[in-house]
Amino acid sequence: MSPLRPTPLFVTLAVTLALGACNTLETSNAPSPSGEPVNPGARVAALDIPMGQPCGAELSSYKAVMDNDLRMGHVNKPVYDRVINELRPAVAACQAARNYEAIALVNATKRRYGYPVSQGDSVVRSRDPAGRS
Repeated sequence: MSPLRPTPLFVTLAVTLALGACNTLETSNAPSPSGEPVNPGARVAALDIPMGQPCGAELSSYKAVMDNDLRMGHVNKPVYDRVINELRPAVAACQAARNYEAIALVNATKRRYGYPVSQGDSVVRSRDPAGRS
């Protein structure tokens, strides 16, 4: 007597049912991504960022991202405060017209907290041995 062998239709049906069982609905208490601020009244820090310099534009842009991330709930207030405190030396360097130093400090803070650092548009560029940029 030969052993019983499952038919291909039976195997396909069994695999489909097994995979279908994996697709159960999850219930979550997380807010739906509606795009509305989770924390619209969050108090953002004031920084005296000098405008009209490349470092001022870089600082202003990153601070706007951080302010938005705080309002949207992507960053909590203690982390936001740490980032702002790390930006204060960059603001001081920018106020003293030390653009390269200020942007380097901003980029270091961005890297530390996982934010992307622009590669080609930054004022800080490497120089070749002849000193040309």
